Amino acid sequence: MAITTLNQELWSTLLLKGTQEQLCFQEVVKDIGKVNGKQVHFSNIGAVTVSDYTKDTDISNQTLTDSGIDLDLNQQKYFSVNVDDVDDAQTDSNIMAEIIRKGTHGLKSSIDSYIASLHAGAGITTGLGSSTTPIEINSANVLTYLRTISRKLDEANADPSTRWVVIPPFMKEDLLIALPALDTANSEILATGYIGSLYGLKIYNSNNVVNTTNAKYKVMAGDKDAFRFGMNIEKMEGLRNNAQFGDIVRALMVYGCKVTQASTLALLTANEAAEA
Repeated sequence: MAITTLNQELWSTLLLKGTQEQLCFQEVVKDIGKVNGKQVHFSNIGAVTVSDYTKDTDISNQTLTDSGIDLDLNQQKYFSVNVDDVDDAQTDSNIMAEIIRKGTHGLKSSIDSYIASLHAGAGITTGLGSSTTPIEINSANVLTYLRTISRKLDEANADPSTRWVVIPPFMKEDLLIALPALDTANSEILATGYIGSLYGLKIYNSNNVVNTTNAKYKVMAGDKDAFRFGMNIEKMEGLRNNAQFGDIVRALMVYGCKVTQASTLALLTANEAAEA
């Protein structure tokens, strides 16, 4: 078997399908898609002033200011696996399919983890705990803090149509104890970690929520304008191993993500509290 004969577009499609369908954090950021170059520049204008109008009086024209945000596509991840011809011949399993499944899952997890690591860019933190004094969360108060997050996003004028929160598994359990009817189709849970909607928030569950030894979980919430995400390269290929009798399957992804609107990104720092 020589996997170099496989269609390159098919391999790339398999790679893209394997990552996108299982992402959680990429679900909640604004994805600008595939881009060229190693950096994307976003321009943004300042606020537009609304003034009182007096009849028969000259008006003044505002001079706008602008600012720029650069998104660096500087995250480079790959896997490369050798399959010896002897192993391939002596096993009944589809080795290549399993490599693709596990490899794309690993790439997915690296993207998820990177987006989750950007929690320090959140602009809404007051009353939501800190690394020094995390909020103790259990089923008795989990709804209270989700309501607080929702209110703070209201006060920040976050887009009500794209609001989200990503919680760790212990908060999912607390939430389902407090409100067992909150659930969605199993296919959505498996694909994206989506649990359901509450208080105007689409709630997702992820093991990639940043924590310190299972404490001080950095629970982010916001709208899709809070982040920008872009992909530069997604490539999978197969080739013969010139040094051995075997095939190589490998994949490369180059991407970047950045907090672009801290004012609509909230951060709850939480510990798991015992049930009362």
